[in-house]
Amino acid sequence: MRALIRFTSVGLLALVACSKANPAPPPTFWYNDLMRQAGIQGAVRFRVRLDSAGSPQLTTFQIVTTPNPVFTLAVRNGLREWRDPSRAGRMLEQTVLFILMDTAAADSIARCRTSGGEWAVCGRRGRTTTLFTLSAARAPNKRLKLAARVDY
Repeated sequence: MRALIRFTSVGLLALVACSKANPAPPPTFWYNDLMRQAGIQGAVRFRVRLDSAGSPQLTTFQIVTTPNPVFTLAVRNGLREWRDPSRAGRMLEQTVLFILMDTAAADSIARCRTSGGEWAVCGRRGRTTTLFTLSAARAPNKRLKLAARVDY
């Protein structure tokens, strides 16, 4: 009986040690398309209390700093399904970095890493394209001439 108790307590101790070494992955945040296209990026700092299971109590959700209020909705929605049992019952203050990456630059990938103190949300800068351009030129005593151009 003592051996069984000792074996069980060692197993529980190992389980607790593993849970602290492997924290929950960060939530899934979505970069708003309009914000990405407008080139808006920056750090959002928020605060929220976690319940006894480690789920955020969204009634206590507060934004500490943000470059744009639209990021608030992205952070709030990302926290809805997330939980971290290792932080249960605590106040969580965290930074989420919304980063725009250049399409060709390798250093962008290095900037887009989630660390313990910051969660990163990365989006690619969209290249601007002209879908349709209409120009009208009119010479004196001539008909109206229309020209169209489509770029991809």
